[in-house]
Amino acid sequence: MIYRIDLLNTNLPNDSQTTWEKCVEELKKIEGFQSAELLRVYKNINRSRYDLVSIIEWTDRRSYQTSTGDENTYAFLPSGQLLAHNNIYEVINAGAQAGINQAHTNLVVTNPYRISEKESDINASMWDKSKEHMLEKQGFVNARLYKRLDDTAQYYFFSRANWQSEALFMNQFEGKDFKEIISQFEDTFSICFSNSVVSTTKKEIPA
Repeated sequence: MIYRIDLLNTNLPNDSQTTWEKCVEELKKIEGFQSAELLRVYKNINRSRYDLVSIIEWTDRRSYQTSTGDENTYAFLPSGQLLAHNNIYEVINAGAQAGINQAHTNLVVTNPYRISEKESDINASMWDKSKEHMLEKQGFVNARLYKRLDDTAQYYFFSRANWQSEALFMNQFEGKDFKEIISQFEDTFSICFSNSVVSTTKKEIPA
């Protein structure tokens, strides 16, 4: 599977969500579409700002490329972004707590990484250690690390971690200031807290 992941800045998130939903209805008609999810940010942790995260899943690169034939199907993106930044990713690491389901009210921690390829191994190792740490914590649901498939992608890695609540996420730091903990990564991380506001999957056609 591959994923088109875009971070969106907007002063009109409701309008952007409406446009996104209309576009996804068209994308769902294309062979190879698997799922789509829109996250709405409610808290920016460090200096970088984005308001929405769009994640659209395709079976393969060919199917995704077919979807880009008409820019109108990606009308929710800023002008030119579809062609300038081929923001496609694959999952390279993942972990989940058994028996815990994700819900729209859960916390989604998102983090795009502004790193170079030479920094990728150490960052991937750091993320894996963080995942193993989270697997032991109450309230953790699941996490994924995505790696870019194209050099034009705006970020090398993108990660998301789902928690049952913000309070349970913060508990793992045992009262320490989370902003202070990540301050050393100020130029690398763009961590935000968000909720899933829309999600849809491919509908199977009855035989």
